[in-house]
Amino acid sequence: MFTFEDVGAAQPYRPARSGWLSNVYGPLLIVLVLLSAVAAGGDRPLVWLLTTLSLAVLGLVYGVVQIMCSRCHVDPVKGQMAIILPIVVAIGFAFVQLLPLRFDPTGALPPDLWPDFLTINRSATILALVRMAGYLLMFWLLISVGDSAARLTQMATLLFWGLFAHAVWGLLALSFFGDVHFWGDKLDYVGSATGTFINVC
Repeated sequence: MFTFEDVGAAQPYRPARSGWLSNVYGPLLIVLVLLSAVAAGGDRPLVWLLTTLSLAVLGLVYGVVQIMCSRCHVDPVKGQMAIILPIVVAIGFAFVQLLPLRFDPTGALPPDLWPDFLTINRSATILALVRMAGYLLMFWLLISVGDSAARLTQMATLLFWGLFAHAVWGLLALSFFGDVHFWGDKLDYVGSATGTFINVC
């Protein structure tokens, strides 16, 4: 057991000679989260792909810089393996479903009717892989840069005002701009302050 005083007195993790990158990445990750929700609430395959691609590039740069700086302190991500491992297992399970393994799910189908993959919808499985990879990358980067109380305060403040801006837009769009969507006329949820969050297939 611990108290809040114990947590407050704990010594934060500090990267060696690469704190400048974390100072850049902290706000950048929050901005990425806020912007990804602008395109129909972020609920589109193209948004998932672009967000995950952006996180992959950011993660690659961050990892390379950390290796070049020969970081010798304890990595804070290692303390979150109880969360990371189940995500990795889920990603691995989804990947296995894309392997060309023919099988009979009922035990009674003739061989020519057997599915060619363990998943019945490869496109949906691929998109699920993209989303899960993006979640894992975001979690890793946030844990990596969240090693400073001052930086976390800055990130939380930026997130608050970003969410506030989303809420203000939703109210303005409903009350003063004719109940429109950010990208044009609203076709669904008319009469509701949805802002950019319109989850429509």
